[in-house]
Amino acid sequence: MKQLGNWLDFNVKQFLEGKVVLLPAPEDIPENYVKDGYRYRIKGFILHDPNNDELNSNEPLTIKFKNKPVIPKNQVQFKAGQFELANPTGVVYGDYRNQLSLKADGFLNKSESK
Repeated sequence: MKQLGNWLDFNVKQFLEGKVVLLPAPEDIPENYVKDGYRYRIKGFILHDPNNDELNSNEPLTIKFKNKPVIPKNQVQFKAGQFELANPTGVVYGDYRNQLSLKADGFLNKSESK
């Protein structure tokens, strides 16, 4: 059967819940790698995962955006609940289902997320 992966629901909010992540400044994606209009990415890391720290600590985390996201200046480390992605989607892929693609429209202000 083909495209069975389309039926898997990946809950981005639940995945990020409780994690401490490092999110540096966004960067442009090289033109030859742009797909579906996603031109920017943030290549960060999971610093702490209370649910599975042994496996996820120091794992890379890349989030792609269509528009350049705005991150508060002088803040790159975010604890659980300090940020929320706007309209996030996530897809698990790969031969061993161990790759993750995260995309979002941007970041929500904390006042918008409540």
